[in-house]
Amino acid sequence: MVNAQEYINQKYPKEKRSEITELDINEKTLEGDLDLTDFIQLIKLDLSNNYLTRIIFPTDARKLIYLDITNNDFSPQDLSVFSQLTNLKEHKLKTGIYNKFFGSLKPLKNLNKLEKLDISNTDIDSGLEYLPESLKTFYCENVPCEKVREWVRKRIIQEEESLKYEDERARNGLFSCYFPLNIADCSYELQT
Repeated sequence: MVNAQEYINQKYPKEKRSEITELDINEKTLEGDLDLTDFIQLIKLDLSNNYLTRIIFPTDARKLIYLDITNNDFSPQDLSVFSQLTNLKEHKLKTGIYNKFFGSLKPLKNLNKLEKLDISNTDIDSGLEYLPESLKTFYCENVPCEKVREWVRKRIIQEEESLKYEDERARNGLFSCYFPLNIADCSYELQT
């Protein structure tokens, strides 16, 4: 494995970091903490399939619209580390066996531009009411909490009922969800 910060320091000279808008360093077997404070122009960040334990985002990360941290080795933590990323449109925290995110989705409540969220295989167990209206796709495969599955069932019913009325989101959308083996395997997609 490769130390994540050493990799960044070697591949991306400090004087060039403020110009970089996309950083795709997935599947590099990177491990440890990763300080990205110098990458102030980041729009897209893919850190998936590594062994990262912590990310330090730029102080002002409002330009970031895509973040994929799927399959890393983050210690157990809630989602508050992502609350400052208010312009995210796509956020993947899906895990294999490593990321250990838990708790509520409430820290994401101000991500008003979020269109796609994947919390599959996490221990997120509440806060679904805080998901923004902008959300078009929601994945929650293997989320262990019955609250999530019940919320999805209610959303299906609400969307179907809304189709009969004047709900703009429902008129433009389709909600589908599958529950194989009593494990939530969900996808919420709005068609435009």
